[in-house]
Amino acid sequence: MSRALYVTISGIKTIGIYLNSIPTSTVTVSLPPLVPRSEISIIDEAGNPLNALIYLNINGTLIPLINGSCIYPGTYDVYALINGELMNLGPSTIYQGSSLKVPIFTNYTLNITILGKCPDLNLELLIKYDGNQYAIPLSGNNQVVSIPNAVIGGQVQVELLGNGSLLYQREITINGSSPGSLVINPRMISFTPVDLLNNALPNAVLNIGSLYYVGPGRYCVPVNSSIGMVIYGSDVYVVNITSNNVYVRVWTFGGALGIKSLLIILGLLTLLIIIASIIKGGLSNGGSGGDEYVIIK
Repeated sequence: MSRALYVTISGIKTIGIYLNSIPTSTVTVSLPPLVPRSEISIIDEAGNPLNALIYLNINGTLIPLINGSCIYPGTYDVYALINGELMNLGPSTIYQGSSLKVPIFTNYTLNITILGKCPDLNLELLIKYDGNQYAIPLSGNNQVVSIPNAVIGGQVQVELLGNGSLLYQREITINGSSPGSLVINPRMISFTPVDLLNNALPNAVLNIGSLYYVGPGRYCVPVNSSIGMVIYGSDVYVVNITSNNVYVRVWTFGGALGIKSLLIILGLLTLLIIIASIIKGGLSNGGSGGDEYVIIK
């Protein structure tokens, strides 16, 4: 019958020796250097040493790793008892000189400043932290966000939304210094729609994703946007918005016609009438034959 023998170190089964028959000679097991408790340090996220009792979760049983004991090097499910609270540090690799990080909680404050303005948009901040998220409507360019019981070294994701579209996003690492600061600078473009006579078109619409802007101006652009559409009446123009300026000439005379524009149109019409009259006269005289022709200078 097969037999299994185990080497147990500090109450933990570490090495299994499997025998299929009665051994007729010595069985030798080589152990790597064991890790004494004194060689394992406990630190916070900032690297400061902490006084904590270590527990190893072995098949659902918490076994304390006390001073004077050793452990077989490997990966264990580690817990730390600090300030009366038992924290799960998750799977941790323990070896000679290893350090185990214990998260420290703090009340964290983040000062957010938004550069520029996004006209015609309802702005809000979306804060995501530790699986939770909450929205903060904005009425100005500054906002203070408070995160209670935040873990030092954790990540806070900050998003700026305009009418539900993502205009900016950033991840902030929570450190020991509070308050932190974040400057949000959403990307903006200048939209200039004109007609054939370079008159501004106040009714032209710029569409980018789910956002619609009416008339010339500076507007905020959703992240990762490169293509937009300009809509004027029943005409639609596809435009590239990778630059900071979108200049579109629409095939229309839809702008407000000033005196200069009227004079240009009148001059063009007069020129067309003169050309038509000359051509017509040339054709009517051409019936007599010969090599006559008309020169227009």
